[in-house]
Amino acid sequence: FDGLCGAGMAWKLVQALQIKGNFVKEGQEKWLIDLAALGTLSDMVPLVGENRMIARYGLMVMKKMRRPGLAALFNLLRIKSTLITEDDIGFMIGPRINAASRMDNPHVAARLLSAKNTEEAKSLAKELQSLNDERKGLVASTVKEINKRLALAPVESPIIVMGNPNWRPGILGLVANNLVEAHSKPVFLWGREGGVVIRGSVRSDGIVNVVDLMTAAKEVFEHFGGHHASGGFSVSEANVHELPAKLNAAYLTMPDMGLGAKETLVDREIALEELNHAQRDLVKLSPFGIGNAKPLFIFPNVTVQNAKIFGKQQNHLDLSLERGGMRTSGIAFFSTPDSFTKIYEVGGKADVVGHIELDWRGAPRVRVVDIL
Repeated sequence: FDGLCGAGMAWKLVQALQIKGNFVKEGQEKWLIDLAALGTLSDMVPLVGENRMIARYGLMVMKKMRRPGLAALFNLLRIKSTLITEDDIGFMIGPRINAASRMDNPHVAARLLSAKNTEEAKSLAKELQSLNDERKGLVASTVKEINKRLALAPVESPIIVMGNPNWRPGILGLVANNLVEAHSKPVFLWGREGGVVIRGSVRSDGIVNVVDLMTAAKEVFEHFGGHHASGGFSVSEANVHELPAKLNAAYLTMPDMGLGAKETLVDREIALEELNHAQRDLVKLSPFGIGNAKPLFIFPNVTVQNAKIFGKQQNHLDLSLERGGMRTSGIAFFSTPDSFTKIYEVGGKADVVGHIELDWRGAPRVRVVDIL
């Protein structure tokens, strides 16, 4: 199996050592699979083959809360141990552990994962949370700075190429993701932390293959790599100011993919009343991720009984959905009432498109993708 991430490779090494000699006690490797799962889910490698096995059984081990560090982080984020899912790792735990290296403090995450006592674990979990909050602020301020510079640009370019020696390279992938969502075009960002080599991140709009784009302008880079949707690069100080011209010229050589109409592919239609039964069956197919996408359903003829905006930035929606005596919550993160195809009316009926998931209490709800 060739789809393992670094943590998966480390776990396979443990298995090999167990086979070759008495380096690892028999059965001991299963108590390490939680770390392999943490890396597998955070690294977003395809959840097929051994990766699926690692993720599924790793989540089972995590639920036993044998690591004080992970237990402290789950408790801090109010995630119930019995309800841990791949979404909790991908959206809550992984970003906080990654924040340590993004903010140039990777040892904090390493110490948390290897912590032996509860008090040390609590302290490190709070430190990680603080680093993550700092990371969020830095990403937001960088996005704001770039949007200001784009607004002042005399000519709009088909790609965004921008940099600043003061930008921290570790956060630029997150900044680029934000800009792609807002501007729907490829984004190249660079920064520098010590030394003379400038490092950057690139994200695709989903149409252009960024590796092909960088290959077409390869003479300007020191190194580059990645896949269709994202990548990284390094460039010398002498060449960095040539990036915009070289990449814009390379963009013009790319085949015209055509924008076309955006499609949403639904796996099946189910009634809202089937929600509980469907959730019990979906558990057998989890964990979901790359290569094993979470099924997308359409719930027809649903009444939106109530709606409220929440979050520090008032950018999330909580909807009360009802049909046939069944009432449940519909959650839409980073959305507003005008984010959907149809502007819903409270008390009115609509077709709701979304995924089925569990809320913090363990009750099924709909993660809303669109309202038709």
